[in-house]
Amino acid sequence: MPSAMPNSDKPERRKVAPRSRALLSGKLVFDNANQTMDCLIRDVTKDGAKVKMTSAVRVPSRVFLIDIKRALGIDCHVIWARPPELGLKFLKSHNLQEESSDPQIRGLRRIWVELAAR
Repeated sequence: MPSAMPNSDKPERRKVAPRSRALLSGKLVFDNANQTMDCLIRDVTKDGAKVKMTSAVRVPSRVFLIDIKRALGIDCHVIWARPPELGLKFLKSHNLQEESSDPQIRGLRRIWVELAAR
């Protein structure tokens, strides 16, 4: 029976990109934009981020992260979860200041517009 545990004889290889400390307001969006959760964007690299949610809840493996300040909607894969913190890998970024024909991105833009107006 194959083991789900990584082989402890080999060190885990992780890509190490320069990391910037951050303390940015964000919003996690999932379930076709039916569920949202406030978060703080903590550490950021070009490939991903560590976020801290306002409460320790389970989220799906694919989420969108709205970076309110930079007006980005980022499609993310959750690579680790230790609620209330998540490690996110960035898959694709969307400029929320621009109109989109994609209904999912339009939904993210609507949420961002509400947040940016505050």
